[in-house]
Amino acid sequence: LDESVYLDQLLGKKYFLFFGTVGYLKGGEIIADALPLALNKISDMHFVFVGKNLAGPNGKTMMDHISFKSGDSAKRIIYIGPLTHQKLYPIIKNAVAVVLPSLVDNLPNTMIEAMALGKVVIGTRGTSFEELIDDGISGILIERNNPKALLDAMLKVWNIAIDERIAIGE
Repeated sequence: LDESVYLDQLLGKKYFLFFGTVGYLKGGEIIADALPLALNKISDMHFVFVGKNLAGPNGKTMMDHISFKSGDSAKRIIYIGPLTHQKLYPIIKNAVAVVLPSLVDNLPNTMIEAMALGKVVIGTRGTSFEELIDDGISGILIERNNPKALLDAMLKVWNIAIDERIAIGE
């Protein structure tokens, strides 16, 4: 593993992580709607994005759209871009949880990799996440296309005891 990106950009920060393609189908708009509220409610939270940045609304990239909607709290959003697995895995391992609110998916590698590294995954029902996640036991499942459900899940995971979070991740 290569911890250089983690050590350079994230050491000492508590963060949720999204990794993969940052776009509509992977839940970019859902994150854009939920994230400003989460950042306002959790003052020490950061949100990290790793992966390719696709087009968003109004001619902006999805990351520009997410940052714009987050206003002043956008300073706690960190976009790293695509990484090799050697550099990505330390970032996953140190995340509070992995947020994957996909609208469409088919047993995503992102979920499998995050779970293999012992992370709580917040994923969406009806997109195959339920094939590996038992809600509240081995991860958190939310309704598709529901920013309020995503916000509630993020707050729940952030506020549970660390040993409970570890147990869910394991």
